[in-house]
Amino acid sequence: MEGAEHRRIRKIVAPAFTPRRIQRWNDVLEVIVTDLLDTMVAQGSPADVVSALCLPYPTRVMCRVLDIPEGDSHRFAEWSNAFVSSIALTGEQRTELILEFAEYIAHLLTRKRAQPGGGLIDDLIGACDGGDYLDDSELIGLIISLIAAGTDTTASVLARFLLTLLSDDRRAWTQLVARPELVPNAVNELLRLLVMGPSAALRLATEDVELPSGRISAGEAVAIATSSAMRDESIYRDPHRVDFERSAPPPTLVFGKGAHACLGMNLARSELTIALRELTHRFPDLALATPVSDLQFTDGEVLHSLTALPLTW
Repeated sequence: MEGAEHRRIRKIVAPAFTPRRIQRWNDVLEVIVTDLLDTMVAQGSPADVVSALCLPYPTRVMCRVLDIPEGDSHRFAEWSNAFVSSIALTGEQRTELILEFAEYIAHLLTRKRAQPGGGLIDDLIGACDGGDYLDDSELIGLIISLIAAGTDTTASVLARFLLTLLSDDRRAWTQLVARPELVPNAVNELLRLLVMGPSAALRLATEDVELPSGRISAGEAVAIATSSAMRDESIYRDPHRVDFERSAPPPTLVFGKGAHACLGMNLARSELTIALRELTHRFPDLALATPVSDLQFTDGEVLHSLTALPLTW
């Protein structure tokens, strides 16, 4: 979406994701992480942190933010997969899953209208039923987008964070254990270094642009190598090195910029920060339980995610 239509819908949901509003959710995030880690400890070492923490954590968070029954969340991963699959699913399979997802949200809205709650989904219903902002199809699409965008990405990135921190000599992990105040910086640094999806984002030029490399004309498709930009030597000294004490600005291109900046970037940063803080505090001796060469990643998806990450402590 662009222009007035985009501003209209974003204006409704954006207040729920401001830094101040997200800060109020930090206690909830800590409770969810603690509960998942308690379960992981009870099941014993080694454990697959992808299934124990990375996948259920953002899903449960979105359920709490939207006020959706957590018992329904087991289907979200499968439904969300329809949006990140490139060749892993056929077009017919993707369509079937998306329609199932939409049907679930439609039934959920019916239940919520009969028994309102206090979550973001109730605010969106209020905007829809007010008649001035959202119609039902926009409402369903918006809720699906929030869930799909707020689960797989965070799960994939958190697993990649842990793999990076625990690889080689565990120097980066040991540093965070000794200096927990560096965790927020570590989140920014790891977001800068790790590519969540395709390394080149495809965009359409809306006007003529003159660059040192030449002219881009309106209507032309442009592949923007964001991963290259986030390792720009003129901005980041020794850009390929992990450095949690950089004075350089946060990597804004990770979440986009301007009117289309990622709506959930404040929530994502909080989720990642709290998870790393709890993990380094509770598991100072956390280590990979299998050689890196044995790890497998998903295939045929926009996100190149770890299928499992066995850890020991």
